[in-house]
Amino acid sequence: MASLPNHCDATTVTRESETMPRMAAFGVSFSSWAIARFSLSIRRFRQEVFTAEPDSPLQGLCGMRDFYSMSMCRDLVFNVQEHQFTLPQIADMLRAQGLAVVGMANDMPRDAVAAYRQLNPRDQALADFDALDKFEAQHPSTFAGMFPFWCRLADRK
Repeated sequence: MASLPNHCDATTVTRESETMPRMAAFGVSFSSWAIARFSLSIRRFRQEVFTAEPDSPLQGLCGMRDFYSMSMCRDLVFNVQEHQFTLPQIADMLRAQGLAVVGMANDMPRDAVAAYRQLNPRDQALADFDALDKFEAQHPSTFAGMFPFWCRLADRK
């Protein structure tokens, strides 16, 4: 398996505004779930979420697709190490590595893509990270914490 560049690792890239660790945003003490790497602990935590009071911040997890997969739930809630970047920061890192953005992956909500394209008709591929950053600031749930994108080697001049 190829190694990642020095400035990268296999952790999750999330929106800068998100709380780390994410459990704090849902009112849960990380220390009480310190063994979250194990499936049983994750299952127990999810049961606690399902039985939480309706006004509990934990209920927000029930609306997230990642909550229902063991590995995705571990990454969503119990991520041990996470780096947070804005879209402009990601664009700068890509340029520094000689890469160019091709566009965002296809898992963005269709209505968000349509709204973005209406405001930015020259960026049908969703490759302008500055414009996407402005759009995301106005529509914070667009990326649901992740920026799934494609890139390629930049053209040499």
